[in-house]
Amino acid sequence: MNCPSCESTSVIFDEFQGEKICTRCGLVLTEKHPSLAPEWHTEPGSEAGRAEMTTGRDITRHDMGLGSEIGMGRDLSPRSRAKMRRLRKWHRRSQAVTYQEKSLRQALMDLDKLCEDLSLSKSVKAEVSSLYRKAKVAWVTPGR
Repeated sequence: MNCPSCESTSVIFDEFQGEKICTRCGLVLTEKHPSLAPEWHTEPGSEAGRAEMTTGRDITRHDMGLGSEIGMGRDLSPRSRAKMRRLRKWHRRSQAVTYQEKSLRQALMDLDKLCEDLSLSKSVKAEVSSLYRKAKVAWVTPGR
């Protein structure tokens, strides 16, 4: 295989990254695409794992599920707990900066609560979130 940039034939395949790279100019010729196969998760206390179909993105969350969450364990000292509470508060505040992001975040949380109260499936919740995002882009939803 020849490199289209420098015409060199010194192209290697990096098995760890799943990419073909030119060793002369460093151009990445082919990249590894993310696997859409189910991920296996084993919950604590259970022997059998379950498959979860996910691409890592969640349309029902305002940040598409790509943000981080700060958890808090019970084995922390009171001082550490207070510090974690402050970190979580500032993390929440920094997630949505503009009014539009705050509005979308609040609306999606309201939709989540409504879907939970009505016992609707995840697919219905995802469809409703998608429709709301489309309506928001079309400026059909002034305010909330």
